[in-house]
Amino acid sequence: MEDENKRIRKSKLRQSEIRSLTKQKDSRKVEKIKKPKNKIQWKKYLIFLTSLITLIIAFILYQLKFGSCEFWNTYERNYNMIVYGDEKYCYRKIDTNLVNIRLLDEIVGQDDAIELIKGSLNLANNDEYIQMIFHGVTGIGKTLASEIIARNYPNPTNVQKYIWKVHEFFNLFEIARSRLSKCGFNLIILDDLEIDEYAIELLKDFEQQMRDEGKRSNFRIVLLAIFKDTMTDEIKDDLKNFVIIDFNPLSKDDFIKCIEIHLKLFNITMNAQEFEELKEIDYSSSGCKLISKKLVSV
Repeated sequence: MEDENKRIRKSKLRQSEIRSLTKQKDSRKVEKIKKPKNKIQWKKYLIFLTSLITLIIAFILYQLKFGSCEFWNTYERNYNMIVYGDEKYCYRKIDTNLVNIRLLDEIVGQDDAIELIKGSLNLANNDEYIQMIFHGVTGIGKTLASEIIARNYPNPTNVQKYIWKVHEFFNLFEIARSRLSKCGFNLIILDDLEIDEYAIELLKDFEQQMRDEGKRSNFRIVLLAIFKDTMTDEIKDDLKNFVIIDFNPLSKDDFIKCIEIHLKLFNITMNAQEFEELKEIDYSSSGCKLISKKLVSV
């Protein structure tokens, strides 16, 4: 009987141990199930926190960027108003219609050239860089056209003019580059160029350097070279980077119109005989150039 009781107690003890182990296993299962839930919650919190920080940083950067831009834009507008009297001075475009009207008013016999000048300046407004060549015989309006462009330029403080004979032996590029401005359009005029190999090679080098500088430093540039005489087709082909604008010799009618323009300019009234004497000037070689000299002596 005693053995039987021992056996029963052992059996009960064994059952108790089994139940205890079963509970432990169930507990582990519950823990295993709960752990993934905790991980998911932490991921959600982490994603939310990361999104919040990203949003705050983006907001700060937005304020810094646009707030700073507005500050500098305001500063620039005020500076332009004080220095130039126009807060939009640096943002003006070339008024090609105004330039065109002025050219047609003052230059005769060059309608095709004037039309091409207008188109080139329109291109400058879009591309921010253009290079032109005026060529033709003396006295037909090349230098006058460049002066009209300069007088009606949107940024007159950015106009540079060099007489080639004076500057050809200096480092002209370094001089011109030091005077370039990022405020508005720059106009560089090279006048009185000889048609010879030396001058053409120097001009090509100058143009390439100026083009590279414009791209590198974001300068807006109009480059204008004026030759003293008419170029051959072979030379034109060698200067293919330029817009080459032909100024044609004057006709008799063109020369008479030129006389009339000069009379208005000098506010002079002439009798028929004096007018006929002016018409006898050899305009084929001098164009309108000698008219002003004659009128000054009147």
